[in-house]
Amino acid sequence: MQQRDFGTMMREPADWLPGVLIPLLILVVGFLVAYLVGYVVRRLVMRARIGERLARAAHDPDAPRRDRVDVASLAGKVAFFGVLLFVFMAFVEYVGMSSVAAPAEDLLRKVFAFVPNLLGALLLAGVAWVIASLLRVGVRRVMLARVPEPAEEDRLGFDRQTHVKLARSLAETAYWLVFLLFLPAILSALGLEGMLGPVRNMMDRILVALPDVAVGALLIAIGWFVARVVQRLVTSLLETAGVDRLSARVGMSSALGETSLASAIGMLVFVLVFVPALIAGLNAMGIDAIAQPATAMLGTMLDLLPRLLGAAIILVIAYVVGRLAGGVVQRLLEGIGFDSWPARLGIAKEGAIDPSYRPSRVANGIVVVAAILVGAMEASATLGFESLEVMLAETMRFGVQILVAAVIVVVGLAFANVAARAVRASQSPHAETLANVARVSILVLAAAMALRQVGLADEIVNLAFGLVLGAIAVASALAFGLGGREAASRMLARLEEERPGETPPRSSPDERRTSH
Repeated sequence: MQQRDFGTMMREPADWLPGVLIPLLILVVGFLVAYLVGYVVRRLVMRARIGERLARAAHDPDAPRRDRVDVASLAGKVAFFGVLLFVFMAFVEYVGMSSVAAPAEDLLRKVFAFVPNLLGALLLAGVAWVIASLLRVGVRRVMLARVPEPAEEDRLGFDRQTHVKLARSLAETAYWLVFLLFLPAILSALGLEGMLGPVRNMMDRILVALPDVAVGALLIAIGWFVARVVQRLVTSLLETAGVDRLSARVGMSSALGETSLASAIGMLVFVLVFVPALIAGLNAMGIDAIAQPATAMLGTMLDLLPRLLGAAIILVIAYVVGRLAGGVVQRLLEGIGFDSWPARLGIAKEGAIDPSYRPSRVANGIVVVAAILVGAMEASATLGFESLEVMLAETMRFGVQILVAAVIVVVGLAFANVAARAVRASQSPHAETLANVARVSILVLAAAMALRQVGLADEIVNLAFGLVLGAIAVASALAFGLGGREAASRMLARLEEERPGETPPRSSPDERRTSH
């Protein structure tokens, strides 16, 4: 029976061949059409450079190609599978597979029903992209429209690179803000109600806060602009008045480093003008967590500002006076030959001292340091820093003690040298030894007095003084005893001769030696 049916089928192919070939033809032709449509769409997208435009719109035109989304291939695949879906629907419809065709028809019906929403969302996205792109270009051009010439950048304190980065940041912020404003409408067009609620709440909050943020940003920008103008004006006026030359003349350039005095004062003025504007902007934005502490800090700064300025003026005056007085002292000491005293006192050889450490220059530095310490004490009193004032006063007192001790040592060294020379000039048999003893004794006494002046070891001074007096007494006794033997013997002989009736005294060994 089966062989007969197969034979019948083979004898009558016109009955069954169309039912097999036509579905296959639908699949083959549909696949070819889908491939052709996908290829055409991909080529059109590539020719239109839509991928590069989207990358430029996303501000990533320099990204590597492997990191970019291949928009052309994606569009070609979407077109290919879309046409292939229609081919599959035609195939199952022709072969009568209703159970398979029903879900596919339902899917296509939903897809076609969603197409208007998708087109509306794409249209809104396109409008948002156009507006955002125009706004970004406009903001960037406005920010870069008035840029100083390169020759004037240093004079005006303008940083081109920072300005370009700021312009780019503001332009990008405006660009994405437009998309954020269009986002609720795009989600509504797509029918994504689940995402639309949170986005609407976020946008409502942003729109409510946006005026305050804009006002705060405007206040900060105006404050920054005014502060920069005032800074440049003050800096220019001070430079014209010759403040930098004056600071260099009194030696403040080394303390300031690469920054000039006019620039430092200009920066201080900038901070004093910009900080209130910044706090006002934060208050306008409603950022109380930052604004309230900043306001309290500003109030403290404004209360402290007069005292700070007074302390700064006192320090500057003290430094200037110290430099002037130190210069006068140095020239005076150089005039009286103070630099040659170390060689005279035997401390150093002639010309062996580094010119940077000449005694006159050291005295100059001491005068400057003393003036600065006095100014720092007065500045601490002005600021109300009692503990610092007491510490500086103790430092000043200790410094004076050290200075007096150094003077005592120098005077002692001078007296020691004078005494040693006087002893050597006596031409006694032991003159060199006695000169060294006298020199060391005076130096020990001077060192002990210096230590007592500093406040160290008062017992050492008493002991040294006693030792020196004892040494002088012993030396006097020995000198009288050894040097006056001849005179003493003659005096005793004369006394013996004046006594009548007594035998003359026996001659001394020296007299016998003399007579012989």
